[in-house]
Amino acid sequence: MSDKYAAIAAERHRFPVRMMCRALDVSVGGFYDAQRRLRGVPTARVARDEQVRLAVRVMFTRCRARYGAPRLHRALRKAGTRVAKHRVARVMREDQLVARPRRRFVRTTDSTHTDVPAPNLLTSAVRRRDACVPDRVWVSDMTYVPTRSGWLFLAIVLDLVSRRGV
Repeated sequence: MSDKYAAIAAERHRFPVRMMCRALDVSVGGFYDAQRRLRGVPTARVARDEQVRLAVRVMFTRCRARYGAPRLHRALRKAGTRVAKHRVARVMREDQLVARPRRRFVRTTDSTHTDVPAPNLLTSAVRRRDACVPDRVWVSDMTYVPTRSGWLFLAIVLDLVSRRGV
């Protein structure tokens, strides 16, 4: 019998809520959702955002802060986390996670060394007029060239007079 009275009491409690919701032109479900939020119970979306936020932070740290939202989304999907790319972008924006850009060049010079620089032999060659004779003075330079398979090393040696590759 107590179940019957509990059902009647619950129905009596719901009736004023329905009437009030109808008068205010809001849904009953919306009213109860607002009640749940006031009690501090997180919604399913907020709870899922916290799970995604944790996964994004872990993956962002694992990739050394190099991945933006699209790559982070692919990495999370590959790791088995089902998440939308816009949710990843929103969570990153809310947590102020910004990817550091990848270095687009190779640094070949160490400017903090303590070695003595080599003497400039070209100035003495120009003074001796050796720079006017072909195949006497050569100059060179080197660089790295980015390719799809990685960085390639390129060095060239030129004759100072004819400007042709040696």
